[in-house]
Amino acid sequence: MSKVPSYKQLFLSTGVFGGAQVFTLLAALVRSKVAAEYIGAVGIGLNSLYNVVATFVSTLSNMGINTSAIKLLSEKYENSNSEEGKIKLNQSIAKVRILGVLFAIIGAIGLIVFSPILSRIYFDDYSQLFQFASLSIVVFASVVSGVELAVMRATRHLKSVVATTLFGALLSVSVIVPIYIFVGNEGVIWAFVLSSFISFVVIAIEGLRVNEWMAVSLGLRRLVFEMKGMLMFGVAFMASGVVANAVDLSVQSYFSKYAGLDVLGMYRAGFQISVTYIGMVFAAIGNDYYPRLAAICDSVGERNMLISRQIKVLLSVTLPLVMFFVLIAPLIIEILYNNDFSPIVDMVRWASVGIIAKSFYLPLEFVLLAKGKSVQFLIMEIINNVIMGVATIVGYQFGGYLGIGIGILVSQVVEAIWVAIFLRKAYDVRVNIFAKKSGELSQD
Repeated sequence: MSKVPSYKQLFLSTGVFGGAQVFTLLAALVRSKVAAEYIGAVGIGLNSLYNVVATFVSTLSNMGINTSAIKLLSEKYENSNSEEGKIKLNQSIAKVRILGVLFAIIGAIGLIVFSPILSRIYFDDYSQLFQFASLSIVVFASVVSGVELAVMRATRHLKSVVATTLFGALLSVSVIVPIYIFVGNEGVIWAFVLSSFISFVVIAIEGLRVNEWMAVSLGLRRLVFEMKGMLMFGVAFMASGVVANAVDLSVQSYFSKYAGLDVLGMYRAGFQISVTYIGMVFAAIGNDYYPRLAAICDSVGERNMLISRQIKVLLSVTLPLVMFFVLIAPLIIEILYNNDFSPIVDMVRWASVGIIAKSFYLPLEFVLLAKGKSVQFLIMEIINNVIMGVATIVGYQFGGYLGIGIGILVSQVVEAIWVAIFLRKAYDVRVNIFAKKSGELSQD
């Protein structure tokens, strides 16, 4: 019997996780609107800078275990029908959690130590030293939360993943909005830290409820030795995330230094609308599609069928969504921000079209992760992120905000083309969204 899910199952999983992301999007829209009214482009630029620094350090600190743990624990979960299997699963969960807390502490301490340097780099003085040091709380919360979410995904507690997403988004709005209104730009750092901490608490409580804590007596050296395979796989994935964040940091540093915080704020606002918000539809990829793909990756026909079906489902969602955003981009920007952000209309329109290309290449890229080809995945991500960063800066140099949008679109299309060519030649990955049988997608 084929393990490839039907279109109905794929639409359902996409709908469930996409629905949760819609709620998250609505919460983000409320935050964006309040931010535009009370802290302006400069405040949004500051928030963006804090976010990218915290994300960079968190990605560096977690060693990729929020991804590699899913692969490890999923295998344990599949063999947890017996009492012995359950014990092994719980022991592995405990080890993953311990590593997560350890890496979170190291990352938090590292950010505190380097906070003077970061303040000097981005502001040419030490005026933001305390703010950057405060991000250590965000780093700790982010790393531990990421690990706990990975545990829930691997043990198929997907309802808990959705619930924590919804509840965390609601609570974050209730904290951020009053701070923006009553404190203004001075409260940007506090809003960011508090919302991250609240999300962490919600995830930790739910995670410990569905997967109870198990104490394990194990020395650090022994722990690292036993989890070496997972860590090796995670390091390459972590490195790809570091590269992505490094490129993002470079782009934002460029705008901050050579164009000003107001331009940085405009760029981030446009990027959020055209890439981040629309891109929330891809939530089901990591939560549902990836585990399914990993289970059948060695079967060429079934693998290609699943990839083709996932792409078809994504395109059926993103095509009308992109058309909607392109048509009413001015109204969306006015609603989410205000008339001061009208210069980014063309950027939003062009960059939004790039989501169609992403609907095609993202399911393809997960093949490398499903096959455990972490080094190839790392190389692919380095190339793609460098292309995106260069296209963004060059686009701004030659065409302002319109150039940024065109640059993002071009980089997405280039990525889709070369990824498809590489995977076809390397792993016989063939896509046909009109195929009805797996045999139509395997090599003759």
